[in-house]
Amino acid sequence: MLLTNVTWSHDLYVGSGAAITTLPGSVLFAGSNASVNSVASLTTTSDATASGSSFIGLADTLSPWTRSGHLSLGGTFNFVFGKSLKKSNLNIIENTTYKIEYHKNKMNQIHSFHHTLSISKHGKDQFQIDNDNLLYAYRLEIDHTKKYHFGFLLDLRTQSAPGTSTGSIDDKSRISNFFSPAIITEGVTYGYNNDKGIHVTYSPLSGKHTLVLDKNVDPTYYGLDEGKRVQHEMGTFLALGIHGLQIIKNFTLSSEVLFFSNYLNDFGAIDFSSNNTINIDLNKWISLKYILVMNYDNDHNVPVSQDLVTNYTGTTLVYTQSKVKFSNILFLSLNINYNLKKRSNK
Repeated sequence: MLLTNVTWSHDLYVGSGAAITTLPGSVLFAGSNASVNSVASLTTTSDATASGSSFIGLADTLSPWTRSGHLSLGGTFNFVFGKSLKKSNLNIIENTTYKIEYHKNKMNQIHSFHHTLSISKHGKDQFQIDNDNLLYAYRLEIDHTKKYHFGFLLDLRTQSAPGTSTGSIDDKSRISNFFSPAIITEGVTYGYNNDKGIHVTYSPLSGKHTLVLDKNVDPTYYGLDEGKRVQHEMGTFLALGIHGLQIIKNFTLSSEVLFFSNYLNDFGAIDFSSNNTINIDLNKWISLKYILVMNYDNDHNVPVSQDLVTNYTGTTLVYTQSKVKFSNILFLSLNINYNLKKRSNK
């Protein structure tokens, strides 16, 4: 967008991918709030024969807050019909990310939300939840140098719906639910960031908290003593992250990995959690996504359906005690991107 002469706006917001350029001799005036997205541009120009262009905004109204999000919806449906076979398969996939950022002077705050839900139905079987991950992370960073900072990190991992050992919605053997468990890790940190979206954060003293609030979920599955619903641990963690790293054109990688070890109980045994997304943009609206979520906790022993075994006594569903939660999904998605701003306080 090119601006000439005098342009006035009560609020000015330059969204993701947008660009505004003022021509020589022109003035752009924002009477209230002004905010420019990190991937947008606002440029003023001048030449040798005309006066330069100007951007005028009220003092302290340039908003340090930016908010952005991404919604992906995908799914598949297929139908097989033959002489003795009539079967349909349905998969519905939702992936949502939302980020709130604050950047002013040497202080940075980042709130990140991530939710993935995959539901499937095979033939006459009941609906089944294949993937359910709800994640929240908060990072406070106070710049020490250009790339190093002191700060605080909080990481929360749970799910949004009841989980069962077989995955079937009708299965009554509930093994998990919203905040059952919820794994919360937090600590005072020292870290490194660079302009490619890579960050490394270390906390020498941190806390890890396991909550199992649903009374229908056995807390011993998640390392808690019978009858208890909360467990606290003290230790150290290392967090590694990559955000929107472009491998090749239209091919990006985002990854967050957190390692934790308990100082007081079996120090050296490492629990880890990881959330990874590969995105390939096919066009503005459609992309191919691969999402991999892994969690390992040495204290967890969750019964997970393993196989059907048939012998002379009949057919038995065999369970295994799992310390690992592993989910991955590859899907073609319809994408909706949005950017919002927060008004500055007068």
